[in-house]
Amino acid sequence: MTTDHQTQTAALFNDTSQYADIIDRPQPVAKWHLPMPQADRAAQFAPFAALTGYHELIGQRAAIYAHKHYPTKQAKQRVVAQLKAVTALPAMPQLNIDYFNDAVGYYQTATSQLCRLDWKRGRVYFTTIASIAMANIRSVSIANPKDK
Repeated sequence: MTTDHQTQTAALFNDTSQYADIIDRPQPVAKWHLPMPQADRAAQFAPFAALTGYHELIGQRAAIYAHKHYPTKQAKQRVVAQLKAVTALPAMPQLNIDYFNDAVGYYQTATSQLCRLDWKRGRVYFTTIASIAMANIRSVSIANPKDK
């Protein structure tokens, strides 16, 4: 800090002359209310204390999603077309699903039998994998029966 800046700061914050008439007076005490206990005063600011780990949590989630490639409109339409083609088959087949796993932050390929599609929630349910968000699916293909 320069001396000019220090002088300006001192002039702004150290000048208490305008409060000279009240500065030596005792603190007023309410007749009808008891003073607030220290523990209750601390509780007033407890919601702000809950935010202490917030930035670290955001950083961790950002690190996970750093590996995700967000699909184009054409890629989304291709996945929807693949899912519609699979549901048009007479039996639910084994599928190879290439998807982004939110838990680990990387793309994975899994093979499982399709159970159902929930278009409202945007989720695909399988027998061995609980469910995958349609937005996280990169590609769907029918598993080769020779691989069994």
